[in-house]
Amino acid sequence: MALANGIKIVGEEPYAENLHVRFCEGQADSNHSHYDILTQYKMKERECRALSTRLIALDFLKMMDFVKNMLEEHNAIKPLKPNQSFRSRYTHSIRIYKWCERLVADLPECNKDILYTAAIFHDVGYSYGKENHAEASALIFREYGKENGFDKDFIDEVARIISLHSDKSLLKDPNSTPELIILLEADLLDEEGCMGIVWDLLSKGALGCDNYEDSLSEIWHHSGHILKQDYMVTPLARKYWDEKKQFVNEFLAQFSSDLFMED
Repeated sequence: MALANGIKIVGEEPYAENLHVRFCEGQADSNHSHYDILTQYKMKERECRALSTRLIALDFLKMMDFVKNMLEEHNAIKPLKPNQSFRSRYTHSIRIYKWCERLVADLPECNKDILYTAAIFHDVGYSYGKENHAEASALIFREYGKENGFDKDFIDEVARIISLHSDKSLLKDPNSTPELIILLEADLLDEEGCMGIVWDLLSKGALGCDNYEDSLSEIWHHSGHILKQDYMVTPLARKYWDEKKQFVNEFLAQFSSDLFMED
């Protein structure tokens, strides 16, 4: 097992690390100067750093299991509100991961490993309570990253993005990184549109709602907010957001018509 960029890699020893050992031990090829060998080493080291970051993807399932176990151990999988017992913070995190996979096509410069890792860990801080959950999530990830030998720069950037994910105003900040933008968009897209309407109906039903009119009012009040908002930045996110807005608008129009409330 060799190390590159702080990430444990199973398999053949990275060329750059082997070259580094040869250089330090004075075993450089006689046909190359120490300067040439060092230059080769630096080039190969950059390649290994990129490789090692990509190999983090092999641990995504492990990360998901860790987050699930953390939430379960602290009885934090479901929100405390009884009318939201149908929700799961763990499956929400998995959906955010999937949303990030969808949206990343718009930003090829985005570091997928940073993005996907932040998506998986972004709500694990609910294990320690609702208050400041973003900061708690970042701290939990830091400990996980250290224990698993992740590179410090990688840990710092993932933790930074996680700690900021509750501030949706950063979508309009020109200094926001592509990874942060997509995570913010993904978090907003989940549980809106069709899922938002189902949320409204399940929540209202849990509170004892027993008629169509109050259900319609609930949808207008909660899911209907999407009709007046336009958070998205990237073209793909705007496409999905507009589709959700159209669905909610058509559903509300049909529901209102069926109840003859437009008369």
